[in-house]
Amino acid sequence: MDIFSKDLAEDDLESILRCFATILQDMSSSSELVDFFDIDEGQGLDFLIELSDILANFPEHTSLVLYTFATTACLTSHRGWERSHAYEDTEYHRLVCQVIVQHNTSWGVCLFAMALLANLCDPERESDWLELVFSAAGIEEAVEALRIHTGRIEVEVEITRFLRLMCVGRPIADTEKRRQAVVDSGAVPLLFKTIEALDAGSVGSFYKPDADKLEAAGPREIAATREAGVFLNCMRILQDVCGGTLKFCDERRIKLIGLVPDEVCILLSTHQRVPELQQDGFNILANFCESTKARVSGTFVEDVLSADGQVAVTNALGNKATRRVPGAMTAVLRFCANMCRPECGHQAEDARSVLLDGGVAVATVKLMERNMESAPLILQCCRALRYFAAGFNVEERREILDAGAAEFLGQAIKEHELVGEVVMEAAEALFLLG
Repeated sequence: MDIFSKDLAEDDLESILRCFATILQDMSSSSELVDFFDIDEGQGLDFLIELSDILANFPEHTSLVLYTFATTACLTSHRGWERSHAYEDTEYHRLVCQVIVQHNTSWGVCLFAMALLANLCDPERESDWLELVFSAAGIEEAVEALRIHTGRIEVEVEITRFLRLMCVGRPIADTEKRRQAVVDSGAVPLLFKTIEALDAGSVGSFYKPDADKLEAAGPREIAATREAGVFLNCMRILQDVCGGTLKFCDERRIKLIGLVPDEVCILLSTHQRVPELQQDGFNILANFCESTKARVSGTFVEDVLSADGQVAVTNALGNKATRRVPGAMTAVLRFCANMCRPECGHQAEDARSVLLDGGVAVATVKLMERNMESAPLILQCCRALRYFAAGFNVEERREILDAGAAEFLGQAIKEHELVGEVVMEAAEALFLLG
């Protein structure tokens, strides 16, 4: 494309890039970009190479860096064109991360640099960018930028989008290493701090359809959708870093003891009338308690009980709005079942006792009666009843039977006979109930 002459002064380069960034931000579709750059001839890719050369030649010029990142972020934001191919087999990922370090106090640089990295790391591209950026310490730089710019919502939305993408993908072993890096870098306390700073009264609106798409007309609407994007990204990241059954997943969870259960239970208590938040919150707690290692799994259950997780369960089951949402109830019962598994040791018995004292077993049977068509919810109900019935207290088992558990477990087997997990869990629960 040869837009930038080597004889151009830095101020002239800055002016040209500022114009490009402004034009590209006003474009609404990838087709407009194709027309603008005549991409079928490959010129758009050449332009990206020129932009990377500018970044390499002027890494300390803040304004040039800002507009270079802004232009490149716009060019890589539309999925109709695989523009990331321009940087394959280069060290561009390292260059970007190095420049972020130099300018991490500039919120504009961090905003567009994080948007660029998130665009390149989109899993739909089926590229190696996730691992490339990870190898260049991209997660650590993102968390440091979040620490510096906490409260700057437009920056937070891009940083959390990037971190959310770093927590997904395959192979799972590589993904777990990236999740480990998110925790090791100190991101989790910052995520809770970021959530706390958002407008608590707007949480319910964060879960409206397309709330995480920043497409709104006025400044007030744009700010609201950005807040929604930040909140939803934070909740998804927390679910990811708390989950997993590999060995080092437990090492990661151990670092979150005393933090995740306390903060999540506060969120659940504060927003009892937001079923979607209840679903996300209980999924975080369920993931936190899903360890399969007998030596440590009870520790996570003990931490949740100390944060009054059982109270959150009782509140959720007692709330009509939450009870009407099968997804939320599925998360609640999954959490209960994970706490009461045999590998959790004596803490499982403690969890079982407080949950049954709170009427959770009876409530579970009623949920089965009302939601028999929902296989995911019925599966978790059967799992929970199975673990409730595994206790030593005969009176507790009798209470479960008196609530009609045997009838609905049998019905679950008939209704979902093609769902092997449901049949197995229901049959095991019936056997333990005697």
